[in-house]
Amino acid sequence: DILDRFPQWKEAFHRTLATQENQTAKISFAHDEEVTQYDITMHPNIDMYGFLSTILIKFTDVTFYRQLLEQVNELAIRDPLTGILNRRHFKLLVNDHLKLAQRYQRKGCLILFDLDDFKHINDFYGHQLGDQVLTTFCRKMSSLLRESDVFGRYGGDEFLLYFPETDCEGAMKAIENFKDFFLGRTLEIDDEVIALKCSAGAVPINVNTVNLTYEQLIQLADEAMYAAKEEGPNAIGISDDGGVKFHYLELDLPKHE
Repeated sequence: DILDRFPQWKEAFHRTLATQENQTAKISFAHDEEVTQYDITMHPNIDMYGFLSTILIKFTDVTFYRQLLEQVNELAIRDPLTGILNRRHFKLLVNDHLKLAQRYQRKGCLILFDLDDFKHINDFYGHQLGDQVLTTFCRKMSSLLRESDVFGRYGGDEFLLYFPETDCEGAMKAIENFKDFFLGRTLEIDDEVIALKCSAGAVPINVNTVNLTYEQLIQLADEAMYAAKEEGPNAIGISDDGGVKFHYLELDLPKHE
């Protein structure tokens, strides 16, 4: 029975019989670990007496189209250099989290950070190696984050982190996993030893901030980040009811990768 052979379009086939109208379905075939995808259309042929005489089934190979669409979708959400979320898609995801936080009083923490003196790296080593520093940094950061954390590039050497269901105290504990990047870390790239350090500002998502816009939250994080730069090399600024308080990371010696 052809419907036993292709159960994916059994439902569409029965709809064609019942409605005598065109129906569509999708099927795929796997062979030697390669998957071929098809869109199928079922055309009922009605005879001169108004009875369904035959059904014409048209198969359209859409494998390449689907793969291309997946690539386009990926390009639409990813930063082309680093592979992490781009600015636009980060904002979309975080706005979704903020809506949940408003509705259900959920916690969150938004962190804006940048690489200190990154211009010096570009000027001294060149932009090509500077790009490698960014990609290496993002790859290592991504490996240390939880699957639920949202990590994106804000622009240039500025990045954004959103910790859902986590207050800023919890976010500071999470930062312990990659605090070397905030305290000073060296990366070896193309036989060059590059010193990296981040400065960061955080905004808690709570009753005082949950109704602020995304742009207002970014502004608070930016102000907290620049306050941290002035405070010292191991401080992270946390926006706190109109002011900035600081979380201090324990200083360690830079690590070599």
